[in-house]
Amino acid sequence: MGGDLPGNGWKWKWAMGLLNFGVIGMTVALLIAGYEQSFIERAVEGSTWGGYFTAQNHPWFQQAMHWRMLFGLMTFAGVTRIARVNTGYPSCKLHSVVRSIPIHQLKGSPIG
Repeated sequence: MGGDLPGNGWKWKWAMGLLNFGVIGMTVALLIAGYEQSFIERAVEGSTWGGYFTAQNHPWFQQAMHWRMLFGLMTFAGVTRIARVNTGYPSCKLHSVVRSIPIHQLKGSPIG
């Protein structure tokens, strides 16, 4: 996989790794935050506004939100890396073929 890409496709592999680990990390962080919030808000405080704000200020909830931000930045880095790999690879034959066909020559075009 990626044998014909420059550098044996290491940019794609890093981009997909960052993207996948970032999404998994955000999911786990939100799972922990949701568990902690629902436990404090509903079980301890009895579903009141005070319970909601107590849960929001709990250190575990705050820590999970920081981890969510970190993994969100990791996901963003993966997405931007994929975008840069896609637009920075000029020998993509499909991209150059599609760009060279005038729009009025496409089958089913409203112009043609």
